[in-house]
Amino acid sequence: MLVCRQKMLLFVVISLFFLFLDRLVKYLAVTYLNQGSYGLFRLYINKGIIFSLPLPVWLIVTVTLLIIVFIIIFIVKRMSTGLNIYILPALFIVLGASSNLVDRMIYGGVIDMIDFNTLLIFNLADVMIIFGVSLTLYMSNLTPKNCLSDNSRVVPRVDNK
Repeated sequence: MLVCRQKMLLFVVISLFFLFLDRLVKYLAVTYLNQGSYGLFRLYINKGIIFSLPLPVWLIVTVTLLIIVFIIIFIVKRMSTGLNIYILPALFIVLGASSNLVDRMIYGGVIDMIDFNTLLIFNLADVMIIFGVSLTLYMSNLTPKNCLSDNSRVVPRVDNK
């Protein structure tokens, strides 16, 4: 049980580190990139959602809040059942979405700044969300053993037909 709690604490610390890093980079972007771009970095305030698709702010905020609440409930339920394997990706999704939500409330849109001169310009919170969703999809193809302790393993699911 102690190993599980240590891993949970590590998950939380890792997630909070990336949240802190995202907020710091956004602060630096707003402070220093308002004059133009610097390499891969260019300040853009995205008032829409992915690909800058325009939606009413109230709808974006409401849906984001509902998703955050749903995932927090999911995390709490997983913690009570011992299936902790999904907590790290869920934390990344919640914290990434929360950081973007804070941007919407403060700046009227999400602060994006990483630009590879393609259709996408994004931020670290977007990367956290994509990482969390990707990790969740990957892990959903695995069969978790109670808790990821030293004696447990995650094995691929085998379908017996």
